[in-house]
Amino acid sequence: MASEKRLGYFDFLRGVAILLVIAIHTCALGGFETPMEVARMWGKQSAMFAVPVFLAISGFFLARKPLDTAPRRLDFWRRQVSKIYVPCLVWSVPWLLLGWLATDALTWPVVWKGLIRFFLCGYSVYYFIALIIQCYVLLPWLTHVKSGEVIGFALMSFASVAVVNWYLNIGGHELPMVVYAGLFPVYGFFFVLGVWLSRRPRTYRLFPLLVLLLLSLVLSMWETEWQMSFHGKGHGIKPSVFLYSTLAVFILFSRRLQDAYTGRSQLAKAVQWVGEVSFGVYLVHMYFVPVAAKLVPTDAWVVNWSVATVLTLVFIAVVKRVAPRAVARWLGFR
Repeated sequence: MASEKRLGYFDFLRGVAILLVIAIHTCALGGFETPMEVARMWGKQSAMFAVPVFLAISGFFLARKPLDTAPRRLDFWRRQVSKIYVPCLVWSVPWLLLGWLATDALTWPVVWKGLIRFFLCGYSVYYFIALIIQCYVLLPWLTHVKSGEVIGFALMSFASVAVVNWYLNIGGHELPMVVYAGLFPVYGFFFVLGVWLSRRPRTYRLFPLLVLLLLSLVLSMWETEWQMSFHGKGHGIKPSVFLYSTLAVFILFSRRLQDAYTGRSQLAKAVQWVGEVSFGVYLVHMYFVPVAAKLVPTDAWVVNWSVATVLTLVFIAVVKRVAPRAVARWLGFR
């Protein structure tokens, strides 16, 4: 990749990824007792590569940033961090206030706990902001990452995922999402993978990867069912999902797929536009997920998903149209 120029294919991938994020968050938790529950589980496990793809795309496009001097690094951190952290704080305010209102007694410890969670991106699904900020901070030392180092990062993340998975799903313990998913050792490998892929021809064969992808998805289904036998948890983070997501990133970043993409169909253009506003979708969609759940029966996953998506996109489109550009930027609607 010769520049920071936006490529339609990667906007399309962003669009697919954010739609799958909404799908994950609108999927009612269930098990394997009925055919419908099994089908829903297949769908949810299939969508689990969404966040890793976002991380990989970010690393891919930032890999060639000139960060060789201290002033350049400081300018990059100032610009890039403020661009995501400020909107995160803006959209965290309602969650903070709702948390305070939901308490029986608003004491000083409750206030301070809420504020700490607020500034650490601990509300809703904003753990991703904390994670990507760590990636930005480390980027100057990752831009020339070598293949052996990528393997080292893969082992680090795999081990971290295994430990977190054991603690949460098998041990039955609880942790804030920003702690178990928002730390660089857990998901940081995918950002590093994107950086590394940006300097590779990406002309590998797809068929073996597709076979391994399917096998890893089957493994993910088996692991989910096994882990649920402990404490009823196991839908999310786990070693099999890590493997599945890694293979998905390799496949989706294939040069063959990128070159084959034309983006001419109306559907492709629509998904591409969703990709262009994907950061805003990520920030606000969790406000509309419970609204969709009230309007649609919980077992109608596709309808629930569609309603939440439409409400989110309409809201963003209206705000972008009526709000000044500076205001929209503060809200994360670039």
